[in-house]
Formats: sequence, structure tokens, C-alpha cells
Amino acid sequence: MFKFKKVLSTVTAAALALTLANLTSTAASAAVLTVTLTNPTPVSDTTTGTSVPLAGVVGDTLTMVSSAAFSGTVSVNFGGGASATATPQVAANTYSVVIPAGALTGTVSIADVGPTNTATVAGYQIWASRSEPYVMPSGHLNVTYGDLQRILDQIKIGEAHRDRTRVANATTTGQFLNQRAAAASPIFPYDVTSTTRCLTAADVAAAATATYGATLLSDRYTYSNLNPWGVRQVDGQCNNITTVQ
Repeated sequence: MFKFKKVLSTVTAAALALTLANLTSTAASAAVLTVTLTNPTPVSDTTTGTSVPLAGVVGDTLTMVSSAAFSGTVSVNFGGGASATATPQVAANTYSVVIPAGALTGTVSIADVGPTNTATVAGYQIWASRSEPYVMPSGHLNVTYGDLQRILDQIKIGEAHRDRTRVANATTTGQFLNQRAAAASPIFPYDVTSTTRCLTAADVAAAATATYGATLLSDRYTYSNLNPWGVRQVDGQCNNITTVQ
């Protein structure tokens, strides 16, 4: 009985040693390659106006160039556990891979059969859309950079309208209307009588100049009395779409 246990122990130890040797041999034989991932249709960060090289959205086809050729099937694992198979291209050591559903921002791991070769690309970003890097959590008001640009545009249009209708001799600093010297007719700080005192195409055009900021307007605004460009006046005199009230 003792001899049987000793033989069993020896066989077990030998098998374990062989297994460990095989694992060590496999790990040692896997070469670590350098891989560059490029998105032919790059996403754009609207806050800076520049493209982001290490970013894409689900469904984008990425170009993968390695420092040496992979062997056989090449598996590409994205953050979140989503994986895809890379397709060899005509150019040497070049592959394409489609970002799969479920991919999340994180390290991209690449390996072929064996594996014989491995590679990683750290910090690859998966965006929800091509131009918006941040999406507000569900239940919150999602105010985007584009929304803020449009709001600023309306402020600039309102400023241009104000400047055109300002009455120069009624802007004395620190002097209220009821403190002014008697005049034949009331002096208001802004035009309140002419038929052109409401927003005009000239105001929209002026707002698109550097006078109101180096960024100009973020969009092309075509003037129409039906379009709600600019800002409302406190007395509502220009709220009507057909005539001045």
C-alpha cells in the first residue's frame, strides 16, 4: 500500500511538473508586438474642434498595424469583454477590426492562436456618438456643447439688435429717465418708435462678425420674422410676428 501511494505521488508530481513546463513554454514563446489602432472615420471632440485618435463608436472599422505578422486567427478584445476577429489586409502586418456591440472604454488586448503573438493598446475610448464625448445620465437634462453654442449665438444676435437700436443721447451713465432734464418728448435709451426697431436681417448679419466675439456664430442663421432668433425684449413689443406692437 505504501509503495502504491509513493508511485501515485511520483506520477502526480511528474504530471504537474509537465503541465507547468508546458504553460511556461507557451508563455515564454508568445512574442509581444507593438500595435497601432487608427480610425479612418475619427470622432471629433466638439469642445476643442479636434479629432481624437484613440476613440471610436460601435460599428467603426479600425485599421490595425502591427510591428510583425500575427499567426492565424487574430482575436481583439475590447474593454467590457466584447471581442471581435481581425481581418488581414493587403498591406503587410495590417488588419481591420470592427468595434463590436458592448465594447467599453479600456485596454484593447490582441492575440493570435496559441497565442504566438500578443499586443495591447491602452486607453481606447468608446463613445456613444461621433461628436459627443459625454452623455448625461438618464433622468438628467442633457445640455450639450452644441446647445451652449446656440444659446451664445442668440445672445450675440440680441447684442447686435441692442446696439443698432440704442439711442446715443439717452445713455448717460447713472442717470435714470425720470432724472433727465425736461424735453419736448420722452427720451428712451432705445428706439421705441420706428418701424425697424425690432430684429432685422442686418442685426443677424452683424452678430456674425468679430465685433461680437472671435468665434462668430456657430451656424448660418437666415433672417425671417417667423424664426425666434435673438432674445425677447422685456416689454414684449417685438413678440408679434407680423407687426410691431
